[in-house]
Amino acid sequence: MIVVAALAVFVYDFYKRVDRQQARDEAALLREQTRLLQQQADQVNRQLQEVNQEAAALKNEVAGQRREDAERKEQQTIAAYLAEGLQLSAAVKAAIAESRQVEMKWPASNREAGLPDPSQLTGRSLRSMKVSGQGVIALTYDAKSGVEGGVIRLIPSVRGEGAVTWRCESPSYENIAIVNPQCSYRPGKDASRAPASPP
Repeated sequence: MIVVAALAVFVYDFYKRVDRQQARDEAALLREQTRLLQQQADQVNRQLQEVNQEAAALKNEVAGQRREDAERKEQQTIAAYLAEGLQLSAAVKAAIAESRQVEMKWPASNREAGLPDPSQLTGRSLRSMKVSGQGVIALTYDAKSGVEGGVIRLIPSVRGEGAVTWRCESPSYENIAIVNPQCSYRPGKDASRAPASPP
């Protein structure tokens, strides 16, 4: 009887130890699996951060490209407006040169040059084309040109055997040379005060 009881205690104790070891093994396995899952989660988080950073950089790049495209388009439109005014001035320059040849002096107004009033010489952005002293032509533009009341001045002079040449200046448009390489930006300069040419 004692042997049976001892055997029962031994068996019970044995299985108890086995259960404890099994529980420890399972707990260790669970801890290892948790550690691996945490590493995987950390790796996924890092990858997500990298993807988010790349997405943000791409978004900024696209936004910057759109801004550049919009600015380029705006500059092209402005250049077209300014170029149109300069093209329209060809007939006015011819009238001024003819007036000087006939009258032996520069016209000081549109009327003296045989031209319509300044406000009648217009374009899509060109507001007026005014002839002033010494035959200077002042082209005045509206806000569509990028500068409300922006001005380009064409200043005549006589070269050689009486040929009239023109200097182009603007106190308003910094990039005027892109529109016409013969034009120059002269901030603060009153180009209407051109030196008198010999008659």
